[in-house]
Amino acid sequence: MRRIIISLIMLLGFCSGIYPIYFKHIGMQEGLSQLSVMAIYQDQLGRMWFGTEEGISIYNGVQTIVYKPSEYYRENTNPIGNQTHFIAGDKDGNVFFDSDNALIRYDIRTQKFSCLRESGVVGISSIKGVIWVGATDSLFTWNPETEKLDFAMKLEYSNQRLTCMKEDSNGQYWIGTTDGLYVKKEGEPLTSVIPGEDIYSIYEDSRYNLWISIRMNGMYKKDVYGNFTRYRYDPSNPNNISSNQVRDFAEDNFGNIWIGTFTGLNKYNPISGKFEVYARNPLPGSMTHSSVFPIYKDRQGTIWLGTYYGGVNYFNPGTDLFTVYTANNARNDCLNYPFVGKMVEDKDDNVWICTEGGGLHFFDRKTKTFTYFMADESRNSIAHNNLKAIAYSPERNKLYIGTHTGGLSIYDIKNKKFKNPYFEDPSYAVIAGDRINNMCIYNDELICTGPKGIFKMNLDTEKVAPLFNSGKYYGNTCFWVDSKGYLWLAYGKGVWKINLKDETDQIQFRSGENGLGAFPISQIIEDKQGRIFLGTRGSGLFYYDENKNQFIGYTTENSFIASNYCYELALSTIDQLVITGDKGITFFDPDQNLFKVVELGTALPLSGINTGCGILVCRNGEIFVGSSNGMATFFEQQLFNSTKDYQLFFSDLYINNEPVIANDHNKVLNTALPYTREIELAHNQNNLILTFTSNNYVNTLKKAAYEYMLEGFDKKWVPSKDNNISYTNLNPGKYTLIVREIQYDPNQEHPRTIKMDIHIHSPWYASKLAYFLYLVLIASILYSFYRFKKSQFMLQTSLEMERKEKEAIEELNQAKLQFFSNISHEFRTPLTLIISQIELLLQSSSLSPSVYNKLLKVYRNTYHMRNLISELLDFRKLEQGHMKLKVYEQNIVPFLKEIYLSFYEYASSRSITYKFTAPEDDIPCWFDPKQMQKVFYNLLSNAFKYTKPNATIEMILESKEKEVIIKVIDNGVGINKEDIDKIFDRFYQAENGISNITKTPSTGIGLALTKNIIELHHGTIQVESTPGYGSIFIVRLLKGSAQFTDTERAQEKLEDQQDSLVPDTVAFTDHMEEFTDTDQKDMLIIEGDDSPRSILLVEDNEELLQILNSLFSPTYRVILARNGKEGLEKAREERPDIIVSDVMMPEMSGTEMCMKIKNDFDVCHIPVVLLTALTSAEQSIEGLQRGADDYINKPFNAKVLQARCNNLVRNRIILQKKFSQQKDFDAQSLASNPIDQKFLDTVNSIIEKNLDNIDFDMNMMARELGLSRSSLYAKFKALTGMTPNDFVLNCKLKRAATMLVNSPDLQIADISDQLGFGSPRYFTRCFKAQFEITPAEYRKKTESPT
Repeated sequence: MRRIIISLIMLLGFCSGIYPIYFKHIGMQEGLSQLSVMAIYQDQLGRMWFGTEEGISIYNGVQTIVYKPSEYYRENTNPIGNQTHFIAGDKDGNVFFDSDNALIRYDIRTQKFSCLRESGVVGISSIKGVIWVGATDSLFTWNPETEKLDFAMKLEYSNQRLTCMKEDSNGQYWIGTTDGLYVKKEGEPLTSVIPGEDIYSIYEDSRYNLWISIRMNGMYKKDVYGNFTRYRYDPSNPNNISSNQVRDFAEDNFGNIWIGTFTGLNKYNPISGKFEVYARNPLPGSMTHSSVFPIYKDRQGTIWLGTYYGGVNYFNPGTDLFTVYTANNARNDCLNYPFVGKMVEDKDDNVWICTEGGGLHFFDRKTKTFTYFMADESRNSIAHNNLKAIAYSPERNKLYIGTHTGGLSIYDIKNKKFKNPYFEDPSYAVIAGDRINNMCIYNDELICTGPKGIFKMNLDTEKVAPLFNSGKYYGNTCFWVDSKGYLWLAYGKGVWKINLKDETDQIQFRSGENGLGAFPISQIIEDKQGRIFLGTRGSGLFYYDENKNQFIGYTTENSFIASNYCYELALSTIDQLVITGDKGITFFDPDQNLFKVVELGTALPLSGINTGCGILVCRNGEIFVGSSNGMATFFEQQLFNSTKDYQLFFSDLYINNEPVIANDHNKVLNTALPYTREIELAHNQNNLILTFTSNNYVNTLKKAAYEYMLEGFDKKWVPSKDNNISYTNLNPGKYTLIVREIQYDPNQEHPRTIKMDIHIHSPWYASKLAYFLYLVLIASILYSFYRFKKSQFMLQTSLEMERKEKEAIEELNQAKLQFFSNISHEFRTPLTLIISQIELLLQSSSLSPSVYNKLLKVYRNTYHMRNLISELLDFRKLEQGHMKLKVYEQNIVPFLKEIYLSFYEYASSRSITYKFTAPEDDIPCWFDPKQMQKVFYNLLSNAFKYTKPNATIEMILESKEKEVIIKVIDNGVGINKEDIDKIFDRFYQAENGISNITKTPSTGIGLALTKNIIELHHGTIQVESTPGYGSIFIVRLLKGSAQFTDTERAQEKLEDQQDSLVPDTVAFTDHMEEFTDTDQKDMLIIEGDDSPRSILLVEDNEELLQILNSLFSPTYRVILARNGKEGLEKAREERPDIIVSDVMMPEMSGTEMCMKIKNDFDVCHIPVVLLTALTSAEQSIEGLQRGADDYINKPFNAKVLQARCNNLVRNRIILQKKFSQQKDFDAQSLASNPIDQKFLDTVNSIIEKNLDNIDFDMNMMARELGLSRSSLYAKFKALTGMTPNDFVLNCKLKRAATMLVNSPDLQIADISDQLGFGSPRYFTRCFKAQFEITPAEYRKKTESPT
């Protein structure tokens, strides 16, 4: 209650007109169209309209929008001119103004301008929402229904022009003209009140006084009694208007009348009857120009002034509470130095101010003037101009001033005398020093801190002494003595708490402990409740909780304090803590834990507060705040009154970066955005920018901050930085945009908030109808898809049946092929038996010619059968992709002629005319002869097969530029038309009566094989045939090798390619020479070697095994085995000289047995020959990779098999003989596999190490090799043909022969010793036995010239 009474008293005391004025400005820099402002108006949205000499400007608190003719005549849309002198608004909020004497209306809801009258307009007024327009000598009213001007009245004289019009509280119309003032009462004619004067404006105040300005002749005041008082400028009377050129009037909320004149703004206080004048001066916050034309009071009570050359000036008498004093030593109402430090109030309510270089200032609060006290050595003065601290003793009426380098100065206010103890008393300097940092008066003692610590001075004796008897240094910065007699003294980054009566009763609080911050302490204070507060430079404000012995911190992170830098602390008259900082002033109510901020620059008109700047709270509540650029004063009671009412509103809308106004081509807004609460947008209008503003023009303690949220999109509030809100690519849907204030008036329960509903429609393809159509379409598609899948399923079912039928046919064909392949494989073994037996019979010389011829025919047909089987296997390999071409360039003419000749005798025997034709003898072509012979053999065979005797068969060769054409022509039975496309299919045989011609069996794959081989050569084959007339088979082969791959092209003619490629069935001779047992034996006879040889035969077919036995028994000791496992055991037991084995056998195959033999140390040296009916190259390669020494296909030629086996054995015998006789023959040549090579390498290394060892023998070698004596002997004998001792001796003798040649300086005895011979005689005997010559003769022989 006491606070409310004090506030009311202060409010009444300052309503009498002592409020300062700090003008704010709007000029060209803020966007004003021109500086000469002739009319001011506030529209329904709170925006301020300024009519200038160059267009209209609209200010919304954030930005200024300018309408100039140069801007709009170019577009020819808005008829705005330059000069505007009148602005008014109707009851609907529309704005009317004159522009170059034309009447213009601005529709506030459509944001469009329209010209209502093009000329003659001399005045506009608004009375109760009705627009009155003066045009020449008549008055009109605007009729919004008819959109026309209705005539109201005519002025008294034709040369009169309307200047202003006003309706008073009695309903009378006062009309100002260029030739007098008139009054119009209802039902009465115009009455002249002030004739002959050029009336400029008319205004009625709240006391119903009428104020009339005369353009060049002062002004009148008409009171409620009808009495007129005239005011004219009188230089001898200061309490009067400042100029006779009076332009306009306005009344503030305190009842003061503000008058615009040529020489400044006049203020008339109706209570005191006094005038004050405000004009332009060089001080901050003054008017920008003195010539004032319009004056306007807005809805918040702000007074707006239009000046002639200074733009707009405005202030609010109720909220602009700050008086600023700047530095200007030429004026006694200003400071003489800008930096203001500590301050005190004396008992006469005047203020003493310390400056940082300008000495001591005395401020008379009644006269608002300053007196300066500067340091002057020539007279009694203050010790120094740089002042740090000040204290006042009302009982003694003395000031105690702490200086920098001048020590303490004492000023007796009554006697106006300074005393400087530092310069006058040497003992003072010893204790106190030349600097004072802080001071306070406590119990008639002045306590000070300085460079030497803390000391005290008796105010009566003015003697100084250390504060504590110990003389301990506690610090020299800020301190405070609390109500309990404890000294709180800051030091470094901590604080001491010391009992002044008992120094030992002390507590030290260090930074970072007990909740205290880490930054230095700048000020300490105690409030009336005994609570201690500490301000810091970086850690905020701290309160000491004595019960918990803890400090509680207040920072910008956990409270609304202005800054973490707190420079000065003071207590206000209403018990609030006043805190200065780098961001402004904070008022803190500890009881309510409430912070209120006066932001620097926003409300407080100072540029910067620094450490050292002081603050003073006077007894009447006025607060003085020092800064680095002057001083400001204000009354705390007025700061936190309820703010003036104002609204937020959305001002602008941009869609896809294009501005949107009402009823434009976007068709988004029907009315202006501020009047719109919901906007409907198309799907492609989803990039939005909305601008919002407020119509608040009064000072706020802190700059307004806003945050927004788009409901349906944002999850949290978003701070706004520049009053612009933008969203891009919003999805279709309904949203609500909410904007609210962050820092709002604490007296308000809720922040000011505005909302805008935004509905972004889905595109036509995402509408409900579209989704319904999509549903129907999807259902139709699904149904169609079902029908399609059903029909597809039916089709697939039928195709699957066809496929399965085709696969069945293919499987049948494959089964046929597989069957024929298997049968062919099985046929090869009995064929081998037959051919072998026949060959044995044909070798007999006891056969009669008739029997021999019969056997020869059997032999030939057996070979023909073998060829049929081979043809079938070749086709199988071709189908499986196993056949690889080996083409090279050769002359195709002899190749074809040789095939032609192979059928020549057969043609003669059947009386068939048989011809071969070629254009030239040399036609080069790339082909694989081995495969191509099958092609032409098949074609000629078919020609002979289907041609009757006495017919004609021709082979014609043609050479073209890029191809070779071979034609096989016959005049046989021909081929039916329906069979021509099928004859190249496998197993297909055309029925053209061939049974009548030939009974030769056919497989049905000859032509299929032929076609495949030709296609492998990238050629073509075609047939032309007429039944009964014969057929022509045409083969086309490309010249060159570009069509073949690198792997298909052979580098040279294959070595195993025989000169004759004609099949055996055609190449049989009429006589076969007899091949006797003696011949077989002769093949193995090697001079000097008559030892018996053994052979191991491994075959699961008993008949073939016996044939092989009878074949090899004359020459070898035959060992028989009937499967691979038995063969492996026999090989290890018997160790034969050679092994012949079948591949396909039970229990263990021949290739597996071969691999085991070649990996067995004891038998790996034995040659292995494999016999197989599998003729593919891959199978042959597999056998050879397993270690086989040779690979022979079934059916085999007995001579070939014998010859190959004999050669393998013979070659090994020859190698062994060479090794034993030639001194430079390498033993590695005896090894045919890696195991034997490694064995011989190890043996040689052992021998090398023991060459000079006389005791080295077979036993030592066996130990070194890890073998038994018998195993070593057997291995050596089989591999080298000699015993281990003989092998060692042989190696030594070869080394001796080499040394005899290469080391002639060595004696034979030396060589004998080095090689481990017991004596030279023994060495000579052994050498002669080996080389049939003595060592000396050997050396002499090699030294003699050849």
